[in-house]
Amino acid sequence: MLKRLLTIAIIAFQCTLAALSSESGERAVVQLNTSVESAANADCITVNGPIVTITNTSTLPCIYNVYCVTGQTIKVVRLGAGAHTSFELPKGFYVVKCNNEWSRKIIVR
Repeated sequence: MLKRLLTIAIIAFQCTLAALSSESGERAVVQLNTSVESAANADCITVNGPIVTITNTSTLPCIYNVYCVTGQTIKVVRLGAGAHTSFELPKGFYVVKCNNEWSRKIIVR
């Protein structure tokens, strides 16, 4: 129970920070996963308003799947090593998975 409360508190704190940085016009990176592997890929997804930018920081090609809260696939992006792409998403909560190795939760405001 304590672990669940701490997780909720951390998520709420990170969402508040993201909201504050978005209101000031800065780019917001929302990272809710805290494993070592996730920390290594923290800078590959940025959200700036409705625009989501994905950068492949790996030396191998990657497939990124974007899912909505209900689990429906919204977008599939294939990027070569070092490549990047930007696209627009409606407001909401999304999960971005890379080759089913790691995932990142993002909020589009």
